[in-house]
Parts: sequence; C-alpha cells; structure tokens
Amino acid sequence: MNTTSITILLPKSLREFVEREVAFGRHRNAADYVQALVREAQKRRVRERVEALLLDGLRSPAREMTRSDWESIGG
Repeated sequence: MNTTSITILLPKSLREFVEREVAFGRHRNAADYVQALVREAQKRRVRERVEALLLDGLRSPAREMTRSDWESIGG
C-alpha cells in the first residue's frame, strides 16, 4: 500500500476519544482509526450517489428499452 502522512490537530477531548477507541481494540492505532473513518465516509458518498441516481430513475417517465439502450449497457 502506498501511504503518505498527514498531520491532524485535534482538541484534547477528541484526541482522548480517539485514544479510547484505539484502546477498545478495534484499531491498532490512531492512524488505523482515522483511515477507517475516511473509508466509511467514502462508502457513504457512494451510497448517497447511488440513492440519488435511483431516485432520479424512479422520478423519470417510464419508457421501453430500445436496442441502443441495451447495447449501451452491454446487454
């Protein structure tokens, strides 16, 4: 894995919270904890985008699929 470093300044209360989360044992260290939070944020963005696209599809008028439609999706 290609990694780089980043410095994050936290107030004492948040730093202590992160330390407690790490001590709980689900993450090896603060960096692993923050990486997990970022991954969850990425997943949330993808879910939000998929939901928005699904809603757009549900709101659009229904129409019959054409041969061109099927070909554009590889069907």
